[in-house]
Amino acid sequence: MKKLLVVALLLVLLLPNLALAQGDQQYDQDGLSFTYPEGWFAQPGEDGFGANVSNVEFSEESDDLLASTPGVLQITVAPLVPGTSAGLLLPEENDPVFMTGFFAGFLSFVASFSSSFSEEGEAPVYTFSPLEQTTIGDRDATTISLTSETTISLVIVMNINDTAILVMAEGPVDEFDQWTDAINDIAASVNYAP
Repeated sequence: MKKLLVVALLLVLLLPNLALAQGDQQYDQDGLSFTYPEGWFAQPGEDGFGANVSNVEFSEESDDLLASTPGVLQITVAPLVPGTSAGLLLPEENDPVFMTGFFAGFLSFVASFSSSFSEEGEAPVYTFSPLEQTTIGDRDATTISLTSETTISLVIVMNINDTAILVMAEGPVDEFDQWTDAINDIAASVNYAP
């Protein structure tokens, strides 16, 4: 009976590491952590803004890649915290419910603004999905997508440890669906503990 208990305890302790070893890599820097697929790449974001993940290796050339480049998915994972490059317009109090609404409102403004740039009688440059309240992993999230002729940007905002976390993925319209599970897996694995 003791042997069975010891084996069960070892399995419980080792299973999380075994799952990670079966194809995921771990990003962990400045209190932000998440898993991402084997063979993909992650690096700190510009100006200390979260992290960038891609299915292609980062280089000077890849920094100039557009999200509509065939075969390329780019993901940004970042806490929306005052004082970061994304947080310059954010209030000092980081209420995640407010932040989610604030960010959603900002995106709605961008949607209205971008449609004013289309020629009269033409479709807007971007179309926006309605805001959707959903669950990713075991977390409540708000999502919206922006679609142009060539690119989809999926924006996810979640509350993690009383901080609003942004996960934004951009890729070509005709290939984006193949990455949906990977995007959701990355978002579900995010943890932030500053």
